[in-house]
Amino acid sequence: NHSWHHPDDASNFVTKAFIEASVKMGFPRNLDFGQQTLGVGCNEVNAKAGRRCNTAAYLKRVGAYPSAGMSNATSSNAALQVWLDAQANKVVFDSSSGVPVAVGVEFERGGKRIRVRARKEVLLCCGAVMSPALLMLSGIGPADHLDEVGIKLVHSLPGVGRNLTDHLHVPLSYRVPGGVKLHSHTNVCEGSLFVKLDPAAASPDLQVHIGSIFFNPNGFVPDGEGFTLTPTLIHPKSRGEILLRSSDPADKPRILANYLTDVHGYDLQTLVQGLKLVRRIGREMVETLGATEEFPGPTVSTDDEIEAYIRAHVGTTYHPASSCKMGVDPMAVVDTRLRVMGVQRLRVADASVMPMIVGANTNATCVAIGEKVASFIIREHQELPPTLP
Repeated sequence: NHSWHHPDDASNFVTKAFIEASVKMGFPRNLDFGQQTLGVGCNEVNAKAGRRCNTAAYLKRVGAYPSAGMSNATSSNAALQVWLDAQANKVVFDSSSGVPVAVGVEFERGGKRIRVRARKEVLLCCGAVMSPALLMLSGIGPADHLDEVGIKLVHSLPGVGRNLTDHLHVPLSYRVPGGVKLHSHTNVCEGSLFVKLDPAAASPDLQVHIGSIFFNPNGFVPDGEGFTLTPTLIHPKSRGEILLRSSDPADKPRILANYLTDVHGYDLQTLVQGLKLVRRIGREMVETLGATEEFPGPTVSTDDEIEAYIRAHVGTTYHPASSCKMGVDPMAVVDTRLRVMGVQRLRVADASVMPMIVGANTNATCVAIGEKVASFIIREHQELPPTLP
């Protein structure tokens, strides 16, 4: 019952109305999503004194955060250098021993091709799109695909780029008489509801966001004042993949999301049920606030019309994951210590290593992955006493 988890933290009246409408419908009030996700409440955010913050705090702590106008920074003990405006081309391997060993990274910066040698290990932290792309550019990935784009195979690893998973949402957008003014400390998405559409589910299967801006579903772009409710699929069954366009690192990879393509139709049907539920919450808010549902609007009411609306407007919540998944099966890319299978001195540490996408926002999990791999490295290289966190 910490003060920063109290519903009154949601200073926008539409967020409070969303929470009260959900509670009125029988959903439990949740004062701390850190303890459990089930229920409705205000979102925890990375903020201090009303200002957003992020993992740059780790760099700032050691003095390695580039200040405005700077393209590089070095920590106070010179152990960490951060270079901006650098395009990674590939990981460099030495295969003379028979097993590929990561010995460095090649990148472009300022029109120059540079190689940096790794004394101990190489870590990829490029996210669920670029980590698998960089592995494939380095010759690690599905042998047939690397052959298609003309990249010499270093090690065949068929799971690289496969199993791509993402949280999907669909917007329901409302106008409010008098508008909805954003307060200075808002993160726009101020509250969430986690529910079990399937009562037998072990954990929630749907998340609903309340946004204090009117988002137009055509592209999910801000379009004036209002609020938006977004039923969100948090355990999708559909799987996509990341592919290369060519052997040129400057070519953006292909992202084949394959949304709503699971064989049994779970993803679409879950969103249909979720939209119907959120509409009921929206009606409670309409009565309280005098609001109007503009999207989907009164012309969308039957299941067929709802399905068509979802197919037209479903979109990403920008949580791509699982494209270099951890595991022991033939499609696994990294082991339980995040080491890339079949090669040495190479790890991946980002959302791509999740075996399955988490049933909530991915940011906190990504931070935990970073801290965990840091602890692995510290212990394995014995640079600090093993008793330290």
